[in-house]
Amino acid sequence: MSTLFVGKICARLEYAGFSSTVVVVLQSLPVTFILLWSDYNSEQSPASLYNFLNGEQTLFANQKCKRNTKQGQGDVSKSTISLDDPEDELEELGGTLPPGSEHRSISRSVSFGDSVLRRQKKAAVIRHLLFIFALFVIWCVYSICLITNRENIQNSRMLTIALNEVQDYRLGVTRVRKIIGINLFGPFQPEQDLSKLPSKNDPHLRMQVMLKVTGKVTKISDPWGVVIRNPNKLEYVKATFQEKDVHLTQDLSTLLQSVDEDRGVFLNMQTNIDKHLAFKLWIDESPVDQKLGIASGGMVLIFLYIMIIWECVNRTFASMIASTLAIGVLAGMDSRPPMDEIIKWIDLETLMLLFGMMVLVAILSESGVFDYLAVFAYQIAKAVLSAFLDNVTMMLLVTPVTIRLCEVTNLNPVPVLMAMIVYSNIGAALTPVGDPPNIIIMTNHYIIHDGAANFGTFILHMFPGVIVGMLTTFGHLRLIYRTIKDFMNKESAEIEAIRHQILVWERAVQHVSPTTMDEEIVQNTLLRKVEALKLKLEEMQASNPTHVSTYEETLAQMKASYPIRNKVLLIKATVAFTFVLCLFFLHTVPNIKHLSLGWSALLAALLLLIIADDQDMDSVLSRVEWSTLLFFACLFIMMEALTKLGLIGAIGQCVVNIILYVHPEYRLLVAILIVLWVTGIASAFLDNIPVTTMMVRIVINLSQNEELGLPLTPLVWALAFGACFGGNGTLIGASANVVASGLYALN
Repeated sequence: MSTLFVGKICARLEYAGFSSTVVVVLQSLPVTFILLWSDYNSEQSPASLYNFLNGEQTLFANQKCKRNTKQGQGDVSKSTISLDDPEDELEELGGTLPPGSEHRSISRSVSFGDSVLRRQKKAAVIRHLLFIFALFVIWCVYSICLITNRENIQNSRMLTIALNEVQDYRLGVTRVRKIIGINLFGPFQPEQDLSKLPSKNDPHLRMQVMLKVTGKVTKISDPWGVVIRNPNKLEYVKATFQEKDVHLTQDLSTLLQSVDEDRGVFLNMQTNIDKHLAFKLWIDESPVDQKLGIASGGMVLIFLYIMIIWECVNRTFASMIASTLAIGVLAGMDSRPPMDEIIKWIDLETLMLLFGMMVLVAILSESGVFDYLAVFAYQIAKAVLSAFLDNVTMMLLVTPVTIRLCEVTNLNPVPVLMAMIVYSNIGAALTPVGDPPNIIIMTNHYIIHDGAANFGTFILHMFPGVIVGMLTTFGHLRLIYRTIKDFMNKESAEIEAIRHQILVWERAVQHVSPTTMDEEIVQNTLLRKVEALKLKLEEMQASNPTHVSTYEETLAQMKASYPIRNKVLLIKATVAFTFVLCLFFLHTVPNIKHLSLGWSALLAALLLLIIADDQDMDSVLSRVEWSTLLFFACLFIMMEALTKLGLIGAIGQCVVNIILYVHPEYRLLVAILIVLWVTGIASAFLDNIPVTTMMVRIVINLSQNEELGLPLTPLVWALAFGACFGGNGTLIGASANVVASGLYALN
């Protein structure tokens, strides 16, 4: 009995929002007291034991709500909270004990449940402490790396090489061992393979690292070069960034301890064009060791997925830890990126789009339109999906409606949202603006210049695959969820509504900090409300209502409960949404791209804030999914850090090596399959946005490889299908997945 009583108190504590560690501690202490009491005070009555445990200082010591209901009314008019009487508690646990059996009952209860309880809670505490200790060790590791290593700031130099001139540029390096990073920015051919020397007929810049010691010059690297783009019009060529890690034949760590005029490292440069060539040069003295970087990047990625899959911590916190750990690994390899470079890694365009649409949805929800749309959707039981809006926007618009519809129809929203996410990623593959990976592909300047795809050909080639994907997905979902009962909650809608109210009130309690007496009174009032709702929930579960509403009853109840609350605000929000939709559609028209999607959403949000004239700005901003935005930002940083570590580049190089092993007759088929599946699998685990950025470079390199002889266009379609469909693999595989899960957690 004592174990049941303690378990009931601790269960309510845990349900009220206390951490598992606090609950475990509170559970272990009463068990110890029970054992001591039963050993040394065997003659005491159970009522005294309950009085001992049920002290006045414990707020959650099994409180009960005594309702005073007016005659003829079913509503609760007044609720007061009082501590249970020990005898009442005993009656709830099974009645009063027979005379003389108090000690035996308590001993049997303790011996029956306490050993199992202690083992389970002890194991849980040990696992939790081990995980906290592991996080602390990881924090110490990357903190030490960040503290002890300076930022790797590369100062650029502007160089000019004259016609038929061989120039030696002195490299002021002091920390170089056997690898030196050389970065160039100038009129060079984009997306070229720097592992091979350009042909003599191609206009190029040829380089080689030389070592000068006491007047003797030695070549300490293999020659390499970059192709110059359109040398006849260098002043009109768009500059591109090229980077190369040059492996040296000698370890310079001891040779460069004393640098003078007769000792140093030089970069020998020459061109074969008849014009002066100007470019910028950066020297990286400590580039990342690729083997160690790839292994470290893989461990960081695995660590992130362990935290997300097993829900060890919140996914936003997990992404913060993983991104900081990745930067710490770079710092440990003497390649700590400066802060301005880290900021550039964040895709602000995507964050602007998400923020703007979140503000629009937050203000629009105040009008009650989502509730009304839920009723309308329930009435017609149909849905429309537009591929001309990106899937992130569609999930922002549709997810609140879906969640509300599931609430009023007592459906489990998880399978419904999963189906929506899958179909949104499939449908988003249809158009160039349906998914961020498509935008990345279709805005690549090389693909545009090559004419591999435009708006019309993109839809034409993607349409058959999208239709097949939708049909197969429908068959799969139909096989899993055969009847509507598979979607229904196990408990009634009334019980689910009470649970939702309890969560809302508990969240309100967490936001109140009892720093003053008034705030403490407010917090206690909210806690009493939570306890009253919990008691009501227990009564409803005990009564087990079995009434099932008909379609007509549910529809009538929904229409009465969810009308349009603010028609004026709805009209204003409609104006803003019409504006942003027009900008989105203009972005889909070829050759008319005056404003990006992010700026379009931000301008629409500002327009709605102006015309809505809402003075409570804090209320609007509080409904923005800041955790989702932070999760995206950390994800972008982590993926770029993994790129610096060489993990993403290693995946691309494996693709090239596999295709080279295939007979030339089947290389196109194998290339399409490899690009499709590698992109799909990598997009599921690495997020399809950075994967697409990496795979675009690989696809272009494959088409430029004269030995392979592969056309670019079919590889573009394979890349688009793999990125969009592969985003369905995991929760962070696509932006729409993260947005939908964030909105579900918020609601």
